[in-house]
Amino acid sequence: MDLTPLRNLINLQILDLQGNKISDISPLSNLVNITRLNLSANKMNSLKSLSGMKLLTEFRAVKNQITDLSPLSTIKMRIYLCFSFQLQTTALLTSLRQNKFLNQTQYQTKYSEEDETKGS
Repeated sequence: MDLTPLRNLINLQILDLQGNKISDISPLSNLVNITRLNLSANKMNSLKSLSGMKLLTEFRAVKNQITDLSPLSTIKMRIYLCFSFQLQTTALLTSLRQNKFLNQTQYQTKYSEEDETKGS
């Protein structure tokens, strides 16, 4: 699905794009007033385009191929964060403690326990 027609809807606050086989979310980067966003069940592997969504309080991205949460590190979501992903590292998860819900049961990491102890 091509999201280009959405790029100028800068006053949009709620957007649900669940289950649309979306792989490129870059047209959403201008939507800085979004507070609730559902991108579950798509084909995304990058969240870079979301880094400017400072008002985002509710975000869902279950069933995607996301490996990096760092684009969300500056966003202070208050309601919940729900993912099914394969992370390269879990380092960012500790900074997401302010979130009321993080579905950790579905994530897999691609690092060894040895890597985790090196960071301590």
